[in-house]
Amino acid sequence: MNLTITLTTKRSLDSEQVFRGRKAVEHLYYFAAITGTPNYANDEAIWIAWSKMGFDTSLVEGPRGLPRAEGIRVQTQPEPRYTEYRAQASNAGALKTVATIVNRLEATKASFQGKDDAARLGVFLEDRELNQALLNPVVAALSRQKTLRADESKRLVKAAQDCLVWLTDNDVTSLSAADAVPA
Repeated sequence: MNLTITLTTKRSLDSEQVFRGRKAVEHLYYFAAITGTPNYANDEAIWIAWSKMGFDTSLVEGPRGLPRAEGIRVQTQPEPRYTEYRAQASNAGALKTVATIVNRLEATKASFQGKDDAARLGVFLEDRELNQALLNPVVAALSRQKTLRADESKRLVKAAQDCLVWLTDNDVTSLSAADAVPA
């Protein structure tokens, strides 16, 4: 399945903003793929490995322990007034969750535009639909793990929250997600 996410912007995004957007798309997909598949959600080794690997925007691999077939490929096309992320992955349910999250961010943008990162995050933490789509499944899956340390859980939850903040940078004026025609 293919999904195109477009961030319309006030100006050309700098490379850090472009990389953060790309990483947000990837991480949202992996969070949805893991939490949406009970075998993965309950596999503590995946969560621990991902936490140890980290969430830097320069990392190019997905969480260790996931089959290669569960990976995502994201092509980035930055333009002067928009950036497009074209995602291709086999897990249609996870891509649908990414689309749901992006479209919810667009629907609620009036409540967070112009706010700093912490204030935007506060808005997202209060949004029932964003919690149902992303944060609640992550927290629920992490709470079932037996040996995952508290600091590892916090890093994973923060990474999920960062996705929302990164996609809603103050230079982004609108977001959209649409199925793309297969290449």
